Amino acid sequence: MGEVLRNTAWFLFFSSITAYGAFLLLDGVVNAQTKQEARTIVVRDFLDRNVHNLSGMVVVPSVCHELIAYTKQLDPENYLLAFETWEDPSRTCAQNPVSRAFHLTLFAPAAGIAFQGMFNDRPIPLEVIKTSKR
Repeated sequence: MGEVLRNTAWFLFFSSITAYGAFLLLDGVVNAQTKQEARTIVVRDFLDRNVHNLSGMVVVPSVCHELIAYTKQLDPENYLLAFETWEDPSRTCAQNPVSRAFHLTLFAPAAGIAFQGMFNDRPIPLEVIKTSKR
């Protein structure tokens, strides 16, 4: 009887270690994917006669951070959407991420252009959803 209990205890011990290891591995994979998706900026591009009205939301580190958004033409077919944050030095805030809206107007051809994103001088993926006036 003692051997059965000892074998059961060893089985439970190794099963627990294996389950915990699998949890850590899967948690790391899921969190990495979630963080990558969270960094993607979704941009709505409302097109009306070669005028792109771009809007969306960007997550900034805290309520003390202001968002500065602008566009820049890189070449005839590529445009940069740049997002920069500025922290107000006169305020003290907890580092709780908060969303900030942006609205930009870009005069560019209706087709044949591409957008690239930068957030605080680092490349960031953009998901551009194009809509147009019917």
